Amino acid sequence: MLQWLAEHEQVNELLVETGATLAGALLDAALIDELQLFVAPTLLGGEARPLFALPGLSRMADQRRLTIHDMRAVGRDWRIIASPQTTSATGTSGEFSESKVP
Repeated sequence: MLQWLAEHEQVNELLVETGATLAGALLDAALIDELQLFVAPTLLGGEARPLFALPGLSRMADQRRLTIHDMRAVGRDWRIIASPQTTSATGTSGEFSESKVP
């Protein structure tokens, strides 16, 4: 579908608001180049729905790193703009380079 939109409708940017399953699938397929995350000042337990459904990420060694581009308060929440870091062939994350965090 994304390929068709690019070829036939000249769509080169697409905002996708998803649940955890589709968000995880898009991240696994390397189809996300920017995340806009909104974080509420709320704590939930381990039974809550995750932000991304990413099976197999159960240890810190399995983590997916993000590069933070901007973070600011929006009302009582926080908006974080980030991009997924690429993983090298050795399985280590790229360097962390933070920019424009007020």
